[in-house]
Amino acid sequence: MLNIVLLCNWGASTGMLAEKIKEAADAAGVEAAVNAYNINEAANVSKGADIVLLGPQVRFKAKQIIKDNDLTIPVVAMDPQDYGLLKGDVIFEKVMKLLEEGKE
Repeated sequence: MLNIVLLCNWGASTGMLAEKIKEAADAAGVEAAVNAYNINEAANVSKGADIVLLGPQVRFKAKQIIKDNDLTIPVVAMDPQDYGLLKGDVIFEKVMKLLEEGKE
């Protein structure tokens, strides 16, 4: 199962986006857990994740999250337009591409 973690400041719109990404995964036949959390929970929720997606408002914390949690998985900021328009399908496609590139 694919484990996608979304991190942001408050979680309201990111929670809705998590649902859209989950719908896209289901439509693609990919079993995935997609959950949104407050950035302060990064240490607790990033372990076991396949990828961590950051809301645009916290993208500047990527390097710190990687360092603080000793992560070797992708930690990437979501495109502000995709995020703002809740384009879960587009974000899911980007996630899959990133994960495929990581296997090469």
